[in-house]
Amino acid sequence: MKSSWQTIFILIYLSSLCVTGQKKTLIDSLTEVYKSGNYESKYHEWSIKEKVALASNVFSLDKRILLMSEAIELAQDMDSIHLAIINHNELARLQWQAGNPDASMRTLFKMAKMAQERGDISWEANAYANLATNHKMLEEYKKTLQYEKKALELYHSINDTLLIYNILYNLADTYYEVGNYDSANYYLISSDKFYKPGDATFEYVLQYINASKALIKARNKEYEEAEQIFESSAQNLEKYNDKNSLALYSIEFAKIFLSHGNYRKAIAYALEGYNVGIERDFKEVIQDGSQVLSEAFEKINKPDSSLYYYKTYHAYTDSIINIENVKTIESLRADFQVAQKQTEVDLLNQEKETRQILMIALGIIAILAAGFLVNFYLAYQKRKKLSQKLEALNTTKDKFFSIVSHDLRGPVSAFNGISTLIKGYLEQKAYDELEEVSEEISKSSNSLSELLDNLLSWAVQQQGNVPYNPSPIDLNEIISTTVQIFETTAKAKQISIENKIGRTLYIYADKDTTMTIFRNLVGNAFKFTSQGGKIWIEAETKDDQVQIMVRDTGIGMSREQIDELFQMREKRSYGTDGESGLGLGLQLVQEFVLLNKGSIKVESIEGEGSTFIVSFPVPQIKEIMKEMETA
Repeated sequence: MKSSWQTIFILIYLSSLCVTGQKKTLIDSLTEVYKSGNYESKYHEWSIKEKVALASNVFSLDKRILLMSEAIELAQDMDSIHLAIINHNELARLQWQAGNPDASMRTLFKMAKMAQERGDISWEANAYANLATNHKMLEEYKKTLQYEKKALELYHSINDTLLIYNILYNLADTYYEVGNYDSANYYLISSDKFYKPGDATFEYVLQYINASKALIKARNKEYEEAEQIFESSAQNLEKYNDKNSLALYSIEFAKIFLSHGNYRKAIAYALEGYNVGIERDFKEVIQDGSQVLSEAFEKINKPDSSLYYYKTYHAYTDSIINIENVKTIESLRADFQVAQKQTEVDLLNQEKETRQILMIALGIIAILAAGFLVNFYLAYQKRKKLSQKLEALNTTKDKFFSIVSHDLRGPVSAFNGISTLIKGYLEQKAYDELEEVSEEISKSSNSLSELLDNLLSWAVQQQGNVPYNPSPIDLNEIISTTVQIFETTAKAKQISIENKIGRTLYIYADKDTTMTIFRNLVGNAFKFTSQGGKIWIEAETKDDQVQIMVRDTGIGMSREQIDELFQMREKRSYGTDGESGLGLGLQLVQEFVLLNKGSIKVESIEGEGSTFIVSFPVPQIKEIMKEMETA
């Protein structure tokens, strides 16, 4: 379920219509008729051109595409829209094989329109299912889901249970690809009611569905049941001789166990998939399997095995990336071998002349090879730099959106609190209090505006790294601003919040990221503190560090919760008023604390409250002087 080429859809390109399995004598006979141009009728001409276009070993792909286009024109001339629709499906497949996905998808759209106008719902659905598969191969999952759901709707309208069963699996596969495992599980379970026991095709698809269910159970740490289901599916896939799919599922199982810290299970499943990959020269499986094995052996302290699979992983990665370059080298090698053989034949007649030709040929080949290697090296370096740049930009983008989604929560919650206060005052007819609320609205608006300005300024400055501009900053001012942001939230939730620092205290840190740290910590305290509770912030100086304590009288945490506190969680946590979160805010806190050369630790007692202790360095004299000169 890991890769798009594992998606199954029995009518994706209607392989039953392909004549590549016909006897060679029949293909030769049809080719001779085509070359002669002696057709008995327009239908006969259409039949010949279609079958020759589908014969894979007669003409080039470009020629076969041309023949299929001519077959479509003949079908339309005969007013046979049904045949034209079928040929559009075949043409789209040939265009995809020729490396022209845009042309393939344009052809499928034409096919869908023709089928819709003709009222042929089955072929219209097939067109959308094929479009979905093409987009999945291009990793365009939003469009994949759009067209899979469209195909599902059409198959439901004609009650085609087999294709409904297939497309439900494909939808589950797509949601799994994008990491939406709940939706994937939903479509897998939905497929159960369409299953027909005893039908060979349904039985085959069932193995994929059960194996996919096993993957999701493994992700939910239901290991025993997951392995039992997978073992049954694996045995059946072997009966169908579908070892490639079995290898893909094994590798995905290995990745799940690796991520969960069960390294020996990860090694066992990775080796199963890896060995199949070696047996069948399945490069993608060898690549993924060796990567998992390298990481797993490293975790169990077996450096020799880890290094071996690490080298294997990079060898196959380079092999996959440079497949076209390998083909070019093989072509040059073949040309060289032909030239050598010809030289040996000519040597019998004109030894002197042949020797000169050979030297010229070798010189040309050497120049071409050298030029190719230089170009290959330059292209590789360029690709490597571009990949690093794109990865850095991606990381920055992720960080930015994480900050936006979490830092805006506090001010927006303030507005929610104000709306609650206004409603309460109106119900109590306490109109005098509304003036005070209007001041709170103004104050919260200003805070929100300031926060947005900071975020937008931060975004504009991005060039691939989070900006880090440390300077001596007044901690009391930072905390006061943070408390002000949450004042309305405190009133709405009836929680007291207090800044107990009460004096000017400088730390050496980046102001923007420091604001982010304390907004998240105070917001987290509000989330897990019930009505009537307290939140307060204290600080003290120890040696060359300033320790800031964010304390609350909330629900507290267990030791297990503290250990997992700064990790992204698969399941949401909920606050005392139902506030949800995945722990990303605290991840940002930890990252920004480390960025500012600080440290963070947590003390908590269940039922009594929590304390987050953040330490920052005290600014040195030279840093204070530099700040004064800048000011």
